[in-house]
Amino acid sequence: IPLALNVSQVLAIDIGTDIWTAIAYAWQPKESALMERKPRHPALEKFVNGGVLVYAYAYMGLMQMACCWYFYFQAPGIWKNLGKSEFNPEEAHTNKVASTMYYYALVVGQISAAMATTTYHESLLKYLAPNVKLNICIGLEVVFAMLIIFEPTSQGIFMTTGLTAKQLLMPWMTFVAISCVEEIRKSFARKSMHAREVSPQNPLTQRLLGA
Repeated sequence: IPLALNVSQVLAIDIGTDIWTAIAYAWQPKESALMERKPRHPALEKFVNGGVLVYAYAYMGLMQMACCWYFYFQAPGIWKNLGKSEFNPEEAHTNKVASTMYYYALVVGQISAAMATTTYHESLLKYLAPNVKLNICIGLEVVFAMLIIFEPTSQGIFMTTGLTAKQLLMPWMTFVAISCVEEIRKSFARKSMHAREVSPQNPLTQRLLGA
């Protein structure tokens, strides 16, 4: 398979975009029902636990990966290049289009994750986007991606190529898909939280909370 994401693109993701949205979370307003939740007990719920790892790698990460590969294979002619080790100029350009589609879909996937993780239980339709700094970082992330895709010098550094209007719009289905799946998850999370609040605690939990 022709390379989907090269080293320079990985650095652009990790250093050029991902870090700034992560920092912007420092100014994230609380969920409206946050104070109604019981405090996290360190003996019962670690800050980084199995659930967090499953969410990051086996849930959100897999959704992003699936979307990236889907749009990678939407590049016209890329299927014909599978299994080849040498490419003519036209085939090399096709590989660049596919790689650029993968990169751009990953940027959109980052934005999707950034918005989705602003709340754990509350729907984004209610919470909206109150973190102005995060919104600015997301806007700059899109601008940065456009520079990498269309600016000639950046194209040489990151091995990208310009995309058509359709190719720029298609990866935003990643945002729609991830947002819809997250809204369903949050709906179940709200129901589960309510069920735990009304159900009796087991003896071990009662002893730990009373410690």
